[in-house]
Amino acid sequence: MSYRKTTLFTATLILLTLLPAGVYAEKLRLDLQKSIDLALKNNPIVLTARENIHKSSAQIRESSASAYPELDASADYTRIGNNEEVDFGGKSGTLIPDNNYKLDLTLSQKLYSPKVFEAIKASKSYARGVKADLNIAEEAVVTEVKTAYYDLLLSQELLTIHEASVEQLRRHLYDIKKRLEAGFATDLDLLRAEVKLANAMPDLVKARNGIEAARSSLRLAIGLDPDIILNTDSELTYAPFESTLDNLLDRAMKNRPELLQIDATIETQERYAKVEKKEYLPELTMHGNLSYANNDIQLGEDAEWGYNWNVGMTLDYKIFDGKKRSSRVTKALIDASKARLEKKRLLNLIAHEITTTYNSLEEAKTLIASQGKNIETAERAYEIATISHAGGALTQLELLDTQLELTEAKVNRSRVVHAFLIARTQLEKATGMALKGLDSNTNAKE
Repeated sequence: MSYRKTTLFTATLILLTLLPAGVYAEKLRLDLQKSIDLALKNNPIVLTARENIHKSSAQIRESSASAYPELDASADYTRIGNNEEVDFGGKSGTLIPDNNYKLDLTLSQKLYSPKVFEAIKASKSYARGVKADLNIAEEAVVTEVKTAYYDLLLSQELLTIHEASVEQLRRHLYDIKKRLEAGFATDLDLLRAEVKLANAMPDLVKARNGIEAARSSLRLAIGLDPDIILNTDSELTYAPFESTLDNLLDRAMKNRPELLQIDATIETQERYAKVEKKEYLPELTMHGNLSYANNDIQLGEDAEWGYNWNVGMTLDYKIFDGKKRSSRVTKALIDASKARLEKKRLLNLIAHEITTTYNSLEEAKTLIASQGKNIETAERAYEIATISHAGGALTQLELLDTQLELTEAKVNRSRVVHAFLIARTQLEKATGMALKGLDSNTNAKE
């Protein structure tokens, strides 16, 4: 490699080293639905719950297998050493061949086994509970993603508002300096303008840091690598939502996956209790065997291959097991009773969640209406102040006060819209509608 090429290569490496890490990071532009879709695809909590679905399906197949016939095949070879010959009327031979071969087929089928069929039902109710667990995980992840996404939108809006405010304060400070040089302003005017600018800086810094924190939370909720940079062009948007508290409670009773899960748990434990109770009943099994072996002995001749078969039935009944069965029945019934108590607590908790979030939603709606009007008033006041200042009827600092009031009004409206969206998100989760949304006409899970 020539000196010139070596120098160019070295300079390129140094330049790449000095570039910020963000240059290499993957950039991803998201809207809310894409964020949700990625989370349902990548979030480890959801992926684990889906694996449990496969596991429960395997458990159903395992339980069902006990009701089907079982066919076993075996092959056996035995070499007899020192196999003594026996003399029978001048003929000698062995009672068994030196080399013994045997092929076996054994078939068994349960004809009457109540516990097996009850266990199949128990595994199916358990699978319904696992499916509800997946819905719980998905709803939790979607809620987390929406919350983080709305936090990011709020941070972006606050940054835009504070950047505009700081820029405007800087222009006002520049104007005051010019007016001071011309003798139309005082040192006090300059100092107060500098103080207002300095007071606005912490909010700007906080808004910038808030965006990075919101991006980190959103990446974590989606299940993305920490070096991915997330961006969005969306804005906080208020879409009115009307519903009654009774309607929301009714939706929760039909859709809340925790209720479906607890009902499946109760049914599963009751099934397990029935399984143990049916251990007291007899079990009838049919069995058959087919053997092919070289066990046909003729004196003085080689052993010949032949078939043997048998069929039969076995009745199995446990008379005494040291109270194992009764203990297992008691344990399963206690677990079912505990699940019923948990359901009662869950119903009260759901009612509390819905009432609380509904009140927060209504409060946010009221504040949005008032803050919308407040922004209109603040904008009108700033327009009048600007005109008055241009005509000399208003001081520069009085103009700054109206500008800061407008900034505060914009910040307040963004915060109450964000509060509304968060309350709506929590209400969707409380009613079991996080995946479909409260605007869905479906009142029950498919």
